[in-house]
Amino acid sequence: MGTLTMSRSLGIHVCPAWFASAINNPLRRWLHKPEEILGRLIARGFTVVELGCGSGPFTLALTQMVGSSGRVIAPDVQPAMLAKVQKRVAQAGVQDRVELHLCGREHVGLSARVDFVLAFWMVHEVRMPRLCSHRRTKR
Repeated sequence: MGTLTMSRSLGIHVCPAWFASAINNPLRRWLHKPEEILGRLIARGFTVVELGCGSGPFTLALTQMVGSSGRVIAPDVQPAMLAKVQKRVAQAGVQDRVELHLCGREHVGLSARVDFVLAFWMVHEVRMPRLCSHRRTKR
């Protein structure tokens, strides 16, 4: 487990909310099957952050993977995208497993112990060189 505290830069160009139907479509679900991509990485009871969740193409699948004892934290910078996720989550009846979080432009604003962070199709929208690099520490 680790602690999640990340920053975002100003002036980021993000996928507009009106484009959400292109994100959540049958072709993309066929190409990017969350269960196949993440199935070996996420277990029941996990706390997962779907960083830059957009309209939530992975959110519902993540709620199934973490089960009723886990949770999915879904942060995004756009209230309109979070509204789309909220609607989908409510329709699926899993709102008790999902925590929506509106990020600021400068900071994600989360400080949580998590088991897994998913940053899928969103890193190109963020100017965060530190996200793409890491240091190994000796134990």
